Amino acid sequence: MYEITKEGLKKVEKMPETTVLDGNQFSWSLKGYSDREIAKVNYNRVTEKIQVNLEAGVPHSYFNNTYASIKVQNSSGSVVYNKEIVGNRQQTAESQTVPVKVGDYIEFTHIEGEAVNEKARAILTNLENNKQEYIGKKRIYQVTSTGLNKID
Repeated sequence: MYEITKEGLKKVEKMPETTVLDGNQFSWSLKGYSDREIAKVNYNRVTEKIQVNLEAGVPHSYFNNTYASIKVQNSSGSVVYNKEIVGNRQQTAESQTVPVKVGDYIEFTHIEGEAVNEKARAILTNLENNKQEYIGKKRIYQVTSTGLNKID
């Protein structure tokens, strides 16, 4: 078995395992109080679209400022989509499709993203291999030709 590298073919013992960042279909889940999903973002690299779905309700009444956010920037830095979710503010259900191309950036924040018991409230899932990772308080991804790349 061989791996293609810049230098040419390199013999490998076994196929390199795919990571959570390799693939064409990804989903981010942002959860609030009682682990209720407040936002779901699905990305399909083939169609070059992100589907943002916000759920109606109060995300987390204990927080009176930005609880979570979703931002998409194109490769030149222009903001294509920006949504701040305030914890104690009533959120209306919303669904929006956003174009995303190779080189663009997708940024997520979640105030509880690093809390020991609540870090599962901000998760990335690779829909092809079912691998997951915590997003943390802030995470920026750049879209690549093979999936995603973590920037921060």
